[in-house]
Amino acid sequence: GQQSAIMIGIYCLLEIMVSLIILAPINIGLNGFFVKAISGDYDVKNIFHPFKHNLSNVIRVNFLMQLKLFLWYLIPWIIGMAAVVGITMALAGNWLDNIITQLGTAASNMDNFVSGNADIPQNLGVFAAVYLLFLVISIIFMLPGIIKNFEYAMIPYILGEDENISSKDAFKQTKDMMKGNKFRYIGLMLSFIGWMFLGLMAFGVGMIFVMPYVNMAAAHFYIDAKGRLDKQSGDNFYINDEGSSF
Repeated sequence: GQQSAIMIGIYCLLEIMVSLIILAPINIGLNGFFVKAISGDYDVKNIFHPFKHNLSNVIRVNFLMQLKLFLWYLIPWIIGMAAVVGITMALAGNWLDNIITQLGTAASNMDNFVSGNADIPQNLGVFAAVYLLFLVISIIFMLPGIIKNFEYAMIPYILGEDENISSKDAFKQTKDMMKGNKFRYIGLMLSFIGWMFLGLMAFGVGMIFVMPYVNMAAAHFYIDAKGRLDKQSGDNFYINDEGSSF
């Protein structure tokens, strides 16, 4: 009971801490590695660069990105679903009560069906229809979060190239880079779906060979988006150690 809840809470907290402090910096360092590899720097040590240079800032900016994404997904979904439920209750009244009753019966029958104690529930169609409707509505109200997810897509690459950048500048630069480029990036990621499917079909082992192609393609997209933005603004956001544009 209570002890199990505490253990689950501790486990979730540890998982979040490991993700923020270890996995996220490694992912950012990996993105930086691919960006630098484009210019001929294949030093594997670049993957661990965030751990040696301003790790606290890397963690902070990444945490802010994840927090903003969480809120962009959660808040519109809560508001949207509350509005849908409120409108439905106001307009449907008894019909909604009837649907809820049928859903409860269907859920009970589904449990019996899964355990082998009952035939296929007769109101399974109602259960499936309401579930699909709920799924579609949920996706619609999560669109703001999905859009922001693509808007923030360049932050790991920005951090991988400049671990000292402020959160304000990082969010501004990714927003400017992805303006007019979101659909290009979505199309790029969708082009790898077939390869990812094959990789997963090979018990997931195939992803070891697929992901480097995905990461390198995304790094090229980052360089291209940054170059387009530099041409529009007339200046360069990033300067390497030699003082020339990256």
